[in-house]
Amino acid sequence: MRRLLSVFLLACSLTAHAQSFATKPVRIIIPWPVGNTADLIARAMQDLLATNIGQPVIVENRVGAAGMLAVEYVAKSAPDGHVLMLTNPSPLTLNPAVYKKMPYDPLKDVAAVSVIGGVPVMLVGNPQLPFNTLQELVAYVKANPGKLYYGSAGRGTFTHLTMELVKQAVGLDIVHVPYKGAVASLTDVVSGQTALMLDGFASSNTMVKAGRLKAFAISSPQRSPFAPQVPTFMESGVRGLENFEFSAWQGLFAPGSTSPALVERINAEVSKLLQTTQFRERLMGQSITPYPPLKPSVFQAMVADDLARWTKTAREANVEMLD
Repeated sequence: MRRLLSVFLLACSLTAHAQSFATKPVRIIIPWPVGNTADLIARAMQDLLATNIGQPVIVENRVGAAGMLAVEYVAKSAPDGHVLMLTNPSPLTLNPAVYKKMPYDPLKDVAAVSVIGGVPVMLVGNPQLPFNTLQELVAYVKANPGKLYYGSAGRGTFTHLTMELVKQAVGLDIVHVPYKGAVASLTDVVSGQTALMLDGFASSNTMVKAGRLKAFAISSPQRSPFAPQVPTFMESGVRGLENFEFSAWQGLFAPGSTSPALVERINAEVSKLLQTTQFRERLMGQSITPYPPLKPSVFQAMVADDLARWTKTAREANVEMLD
């Protein structure tokens, strides 16, 4: 009986490993520094995914060229499921909208595997501004065109183009001031050097709670449980923003030449994680909203739609193309 049990357990083990897409350590490449949202997600899934696939999972930060170094590296990696990338939309849907030349095709050289979570943005301003709601802000700008300045993490970045999207939707005349990074931009909003910024929710909400920033609206479809006092853009009552909602998705990608069957297998493993309370709670603890499991084809369509939207936004805003 004991021998039969051993044989049974061995067979179960072999079956589990046969179903895993990995036969050696899996590396998840992050285009951003440690502490970035994509990095936090990768480290939240690291041990759970390793347990499920029976192989170590290594998180590796490859920073540079606005995220493009990491994409290039993954695009040229072997399409065997052992090198993946976890990123926000910037290197795949924003960079192509603002750079004259791209070293890769964002829709062909990497393959969308699974969208994992999303982070909304929050419109924040200096606490001394003479208005407290988005309606009041819009009325002030309409009466004082070109007098307010907003900061961003840099020309062509997510914080730049999202604000341009708001400006286009409402018809606002606010002057853009690009910075070298979101921290520098937020610092000047706090000090009053610039008035406004549309920033990632997690970092800006910390400053709102501390009274260093004033919050006007959040881009999620519902109010955030982490900032229930902040209305959404859609409920602000501002004409043009009735359907205005978006989040910076965070998703997993494989080399573009990876077979559809292997992409589906990796997607299945990530979908298992997304259905566990443990992983979802880890994400929500970082103010990241978990997405429901989605098929690779659905995520690929999201990437294509984002690319079209940001390209259109950049053209209409006359964003100067980067070398």
